[in-house]
Amino acid sequence: MIKFHSFYSFCRYYVLREARSALRHYFALSGKVPTGSSAKFAIFRHLTDLLRCQVADQSSPFYAFYNYCQTDRVVRQHGHQPRRILELGPGSNVGTLFCFVAGGAERAVGVDIQPMERPPEFYRILKDYLACVEASQWWWRPSYPCAWEDIDSQTLQERVEYFAPVSAHDLPFTEGEFDLVYSNAAMEHFDRPRDVVRQIHRVLSPGGLTIHHIDLSSHGFGDGHLSHLLLGREEYDCMAQKYGDGRGIDQRLQGKWKGVVYLNRLRAPDWKQLFLEAGMNVLSLDVLGKLDPATIDPLKLAEPFCNRSREELAPEIIRVVAQKPR
Repeated sequence: MIKFHSFYSFCRYYVLREARSALRHYFALSGKVPTGSSAKFAIFRHLTDLLRCQVADQSSPFYAFYNYCQTDRVVRQHGHQPRRILELGPGSNVGTLFCFVAGGAERAVGVDIQPMERPPEFYRILKDYLACVEASQWWWRPSYPCAWEDIDSQTLQERVEYFAPVSAHDLPFTEGEFDLVYSNAAMEHFDRPRDVVRQIHRVLSPGGLTIHHIDLSSHGFGDGHLSHLLLGREEYDCMAQKYGDGRGIDQRLQGKWKGVVYLNRLRAPDWKQLFLEAGMNVLSLDVLGKLDPATIDPLKLAEPFCNRSREELAPEIIRVVAQKPR
């Protein structure tokens, strides 16, 4: 009984200590110091609401961490332990790669067609946020650093390599240089997707994993989720604008670029076929969001989409996981 009580006290002490540490970091992020229980609750709720809103904001540290968690979870589900990581089209920041470096990656590289600014404040906040969630990391990620107060965000940021302008269909890396290549909402914007997938296969090491979250929706073009499929190829290509030449995600988020963003308009079966053609094994293709097939009328769409089945047109967000054979 004494042993049990001691063990219970030990657990309670360390769990409460970690919880208090996390709360201190949350309050520090809010820039306020609570004076009582009600104040603590009010500040915590305010900050939680703020985080919830910014998780969907591509320029926020919380969005970067969310993408890291999504990718890292899939990696671990497939029993993979990548050390050399490449992200295609990180967009407004390299925060997800920053998280991989913090988690122990030996090398983290990002490539994009549009250069980006890398303000130190963004990565300082991200480092503080990682410190917030550290309270639970000891439970499921023992590889996480345990002394976040001693970690310099500038040092971590400088370890992330970034190259731009670089086209994903012509990667400046040697064969087998990475054991993980991933992207989040980038593959749908590449105008030479077949060449991009071949490049992924080339730079992956044998047994290397590639993970891509792909948004197949219209990206705000027209009134419906499939409105970008109403136009023929020539008409659409004349209207759509590709990333580059001063057009990037930052310009989009700031309202400086309001044109139609180019999409390659591939559907889920097309992406699977591209990875198979490149010589990779498709481990999974998961539909993360879809339309109700009953609401889709293929005959209203332009060629070749009018010849697709409702089931092929329904997926809006997919995740492709493939592996280069050993």
